Amino acid sequence: MDGHKNPGVIESEIMMLRAVRDVSILILEGENDIRFWEPFKENGCELVNAEGKPNVLGAIQRLDANGHIGVLGIVDSDYDIVEGTELQSKNLLRTDCFDLECTLSRFDALRKVAVNFGDPTKVEKFESTSFRSINQEIIEKAAMIGRIRWAAFREGIRLDTNNMRIQRFIDDLTWEFKSLDLVSSVVLNSDDKRDLEEAITELPEHSPWLVSNGHDVIELLRLGLRSVLGNLRPHVSSNSLAAALRAAVSRDEIESTDLWKSIREWELRNSGFKILE
Repeated sequence: MDGHKNPGVIESEIMMLRAVRDVSILILEGENDIRFWEPFKENGCELVNAEGKPNVLGAIQRLDANGHIGVLGIVDSDYDIVEGTELQSKNLLRTDCFDLECTLSRFDALRKVAVNFGDPTKVEKFESTSFRSINQEIIEKAAMIGRIRWAAFREGIRLDTNNMRIQRFIDDLTWEFKSLDLVSSVVLNSDDKRDLEEAITELPEHSPWLVSNGHDVIELLRLGLRSVLGNLRPHVSSNSLAAALRAAVSRDEIESTDLWKSIREWELRNSGFKILE
């Protein structure tokens, strides 16, 4: 995410917010995160858009070094959990799954979106005939792409971003992969293909929720809603579905996450600073 901010700008922004009173601060990666956390935050907590994960990390590092307290940053896990990357500050937390959208897609909120935007009869028919939930179907599909992305990340292999669009791989009518030779479709040369195939086989086993990009999850839902799960019109975007997912999640669902519990633990360690209402 490109923007005008850097860690120093964010630190200055926080100092301005605290010029009047010592408010709690929650630093988030982007505007969608701001919209999601707004209904759950304490009235005395200020949300700051860092315009990207590196800025959240850098801002917390600066704030810690300068002795500021009562400031918490939340970032997407990305590949940090599966790669064993530790958080570098007690004032940093991360999503349970790859990102926020993936975390929320584990819950019944995803099915609510499928029913609201699709055809309830088609959704029920799919689940009854496949003996699997919408959530299970989507995450298994997303993980096939996710493991390719993860292996490429590990090996430093550049993927053909034009060919990484999931719509290229999914049959509009059946919601199945058109081809299982996904690697050949996304690499730029034959040497990378061999290296990537080998890297994929060497990946450790992890939950698909930890390796699947939330954008892929939502795009798979959109494609399923066009035929198998409904009759969604092409003009309905993945962004619209992602917004609907964030709105559909219940308080009980979000309170069940490790992230929510970790925020509560942070509040106990930082007496006088409240993030959540």
